[in-house]
Amino acid sequence: MNEFQHYESAKYYARAHNLLGIPVVVFSSIVGTTVFATLQKQVALRSQIIVGAVSVLAAVLAALQTFLRFSERAEKHRSIAASYSALRRQLELVLNEPIEIRGNTKELVDSIKTRFDSLADAAPNVPNRVWKQVQGLKTKEYFGSPSQVEKIGRYASLYVGGNIAGRDIATAAPSAAKPSASTGASADTPEPYRP
Repeated sequence: MNEFQHYESAKYYARAHNLLGIPVVVFSSIVGTTVFATLQKQVALRSQIIVGAVSVLAAVLAALQTFLRFSERAEKHRSIAASYSALRRQLELVLNEPIEIRGNTKELVDSIKTRFDSLADAAPNVPNRVWKQVQGLKTKEYFGSPSQVEKIGRYASLYVGGNIAGRDIATAAPSAAKPSASTGASADTPEPYRP
């Protein structure tokens, strides 16, 4: 969901940037054209006040645009979202590999956890409006199907002392967990992950 939140935040800030930026361009163009047109003739006081007000409004909007830095915020969220996306793709590739060739699972889980932690530290806050919007959606509505990344948490959290879901990592042999009567599998062991 973090990837989705940051992509949506990037869109949110890009829209905010446009909402301030487009009026600045329009008002500045109007003021510039009007001032150029008034060089050759005297205009009424009311017209001068209107042009002055539009000029001040354009300056205030430009200052707000500079101060709020919406374009920089949008780019930061886009960059973090791309990093989350790359990590998600890496996880999906790992999950699609047979257990025997994945290597040391503890190192893999620690590496992924470290990358998630560093992304979380570097990530800017998601605006409340975007947060509430994203909480109302399900991941499958964004990705098209349930993400495999959500499934790895269940398996990674079961890692304890070389075992994942009651199976020895090195040999991939079932551990001595108590089998259930109906299936012969351990009662607390989830089904093996199959993408």
